[in-house]
Amino acid sequence: MLLLKNGTIHNGLGEVLENHDILIGKDDIRQIARNIDYPGVPVISCSSCHILPGIIEPMSGMGCIDYSIPHKDNEESTDPITPELKAKHAFNPAELQLQELYKSGTTSIGVVPGNENIIGGQMAV
Repeated sequence: MLLLKNGTIHNGLGEVLENHDILIGKDDIRQIARNIDYPGVPVISCSSCHILPGIIEPMSGMGCIDYSIPHKDNEESTDPITPELKAKHAFNPAELQLQELYKSGTTSIGVVPGNENIIGGQMAV
C-alpha cells in the first residue's frame, strides 16, 4: 500500500480535488479523501503536485502513421539498419488516431520508429 498526501487530484471527470489524499492498494485505489491516516503505510507528500489518471502506452507508432495514405512515415524500407532515424521527425500531433487514445485515457505514448528494421532509431515520448 501507498499513501499520496495533500495533492491536487484531477479525477478525469472534470472534478479537481484540492489537498486530498489517495490510498493505493496493490491493484487499485482504495480511498480518495482528505486527511487519510493509515499507520504503517509509506507516505509521499504531494503538496503542490497535480495527480492525473492516465494510461501510458510505452511503444506505439501512433502519430507517425497517417491512415489516410498507405505510406508509413516511421518506416525506412531502403535499409535494415537505420539508427539515425528519429520518431520525433515523423510525429504528427494532429493525427486523428491520437484523439482515440486520448478518449480512452492514454496520457503519454512512447513513439517509436517502425519495426521493419533491425535497428530502427530513436524513440520519443
